[in-house]
This record gives sequence, C-alpha cells and structure tokens, in this order.
Amino acid sequence: MGHYQSAWRISGKLLHGPFFAMNPLLCRVEEDQAVARRRVCDVDTFIEGVTMKSQSNQARLAQMPRPRVVESHVRHYGDTPRDKLVVSERRQQRLVATSVTLHETSSWHLRTLSKCRLVRFSLAIAVALMFMATPALAQSARPDKMDEMIDVGGYRLHIVCEGQVVKGVPIVILDSGGGSSSSSWRLVQPEVAKFARVCSYDRPGLGRSERKPKPYTSLDVMKDLHTLLAKAGISGPYVMAGHSLGGMNIRIFAKLYPKEVSGLVLVDSFSEDEHPRTIALIPPEALKKIPPEHLKPMIREDLDLEASIKQSLADNWRANIPLIVLTRAPLKNPREEMYPGGSEPFPGAAEKFEQLRIDLQNDLARRSTNSKHVIAEKSGHNIQLDQPELIVESIRRVIAATGNKDKNLSQQ
Repeated sequence: MGHYQSAWRISGKLLHGPFFAMNPLLCRVEEDQAVARRRVCDVDTFIEGVTMKSQSNQARLAQMPRPRVVESHVRHYGDTPRDKLVVSERRQQRLVATSVTLHETSSWHLRTLSKCRLVRFSLAIAVALMFMATPALAQSARPDKMDEMIDVGGYRLHIVCEGQVVKGVPIVILDSGGGSSSSSWRLVQPEVAKFARVCSYDRPGLGRSERKPKPYTSLDVMKDLHTLLAKAGISGPYVMAGHSLGGMNIRIFAKLYPKEVSGLVLVDSFSEDEHPRTIALIPPEALKKIPPEHLKPMIREDLDLEASIKQSLADNWRANIPLIVLTRAPLKNPREEMYPGGSEPFPGAAEKFEQLRIDLQNDLARRSTNSKHVIAEKSGHNIQLDQPELIVESIRRVIAATGNKDKNLSQQ
C-alpha cells in the first residue's frame, strides 16, 4: 500500500506544485477568467423570452417588440441590499450588448480553461496509475524505505523496512512483544537504519496486518514471516531482535531456519520455561484456590500461547551464534512493586517470582556459547522505550560479532 500513497503524493505535486509554475498560459487564463467573472457578476441582466449568445443577436433585438418589464439585478457589496431597477430601452440595449460581449469572452475562457484542466488531470491520472502498477518506481523517491502489505497465503502481513543494504552486513528483523505492533520499535528502527537494513512487521491481527484464520501458533507465524521476507525480497542472513513474546518467536525461527540466522538479541524475552516453573512454585493449598482458567497463559492476540510454549519447549533452541540478552533491572522491593496495596497469593511469592525471572534470563544467556548478558538498569519491561540505545548498541555488537568469528561476546 505504500506505493499507492507515494503515487498520490507525486500526483499531488504535479497538480499543485511545479505544474502551475511551468504553465504560465494556465495562470493567465485563470486570471482573465477571474476578471471576466467579476465583470459578469457586477451586472447580471435578464430579458424575458430572449437569450443572447452572439453578436448577431443584437440585430434581432432591434426587430423585437420592447419587453413590458426588464429587470437588471445589480449586486452591491458591503451591507447594501440587492436592488431591482426598471431601466429605459437605451439602457436595456447597452446592458444587453455588454452582457453578450462578456458572455462570449467568458465562454472562450471557460472552453480554454476546461481543455487545460482536462490535460492536467489526465497527466496526473497517468502518473498515478504508472506508480500504482510499478511499486518499484513508487519507491524510487526513498529507495531505502519500504512499507507494504504482502499476501503470505490467504491473508496479508504488514512490513516496514528502512536503511541501505550494506555488503557483508546481515539484515535486522524486529519482532514485537505480545499484543504490540511494529510501532513499538519506533525509537529503535530509525537508529539501526543508520548502519544496517532493518525491518519490522505486524503479527496477524496487530497493527495493519490482517487476521489469520484460527487456531495458529508461534510456529505458524514464523513460517509466515519467512514467506513474508521471501516475497518482500529480503534474504538472509538475519540478525533478529525480539521483545518479550517476540524473543521466543525468533528462537523458534532460528530453530526452523538455522542457516539464515547469524545472531540474536533477546529484549527482556519471554521464556518458554516461565509458565510451568511458575506453576511449580505455588504451594498445593494456594493452587487449589486459583480458578483453572487463571492458570492458563494468556495474551492479547489470537495466537494460541499454550500450544506455542509447548512447541518452543520441544525445540529447546541452543546454538553458538552471537547472542545478547537484555534484561530489565531487578525489583528493589518485589512485594510492593508486584502487589501494590494487595496481598501475595502465598507468603514470599513476590521474592520467589522475581528470583525465577532472573534465573530464566540467565538461562537464556546460556543458550549460546557466544553470548553476553546485559542488565538495563534504568528500564522496566519495555526496554525499547525506556533505553532504546541499549538495543541499538546490542544489535551493532551482534552484527560486528557475526563478521569476526575469533572474538566471543562473553569476553567483551
């Protein structure tokens, strides 16, 4: 859809910008037309039973009987009301002659202006259609920018890319957190685009992407992402960054297409072990008091999260590619921050859940033999909004590590 918008903008420039400057004839015609209209509006004369269209009608006027009443509508400007006047025969003929002359002049102006406008409009439509039919041309004004809706098999996904393709530098793919669109990367993507080609997309039903027929899992979405990248002409290798649920998604992608992924950045990533290990922490007595539906993992999108977790657990992704794990700062007072003004589900729950979170993040950092764990001291869960510069720098470091096999991120 991006090329349609570009086409209309380009057409708009032709219609309202340089097109007028390059056509003084149109400007002159419009100026003359404006003068003619003002003169015609100053004195509008109407004669019963007679329509004057040419100078030959003036001869016919002399042979016609004098009308009983002739009204000349004279427009006054300001606060003076419109008056109706009865005029003499000589005044009548003078006004008619003036009206005929102005009518002929005005008609010529209108015909000339109409032809010019038709040519101008036709040219604008031709240019618009050309850009609609050829998306590559619509991108020519910003060759590094792509904003498209692409069919991936029965529905369309929205993808946005920017930045130049640099030889030897992997393309960066961004996957957002649960229920979030690609706009969550708005502080990260433009900065990454300064040194690499970078793309973000909307998962099914989020942002501008269309809904995918249910049920589906993260595995299905990652296969559709692979199709999306292929149809958009975006080939690997990729460095992928995923926030929260997006972190689990890109690990599934890396498991599916290991030869196409050269590095990962996990941004306070969701761990597939989190749900089962959280349930295991709850004492049996407290567990009985929790409604069964509250024990199921939930997310603000159509994705089947429970089935996705099982898929990721089965994958058990491990690798030796460059990996940076970014984790939000530890809670200083877990009980007050997790349960403000409320009671814990069981004694010591907040401290146990916080320690589990830290353990799971450390575990993610051990998923690769070439990894580094970084704590975002000034961030909450949304590091991409609180400290976007950390993500940008982590992506830069992973890209650098993909080109230098001798250095390990853990040693930096």
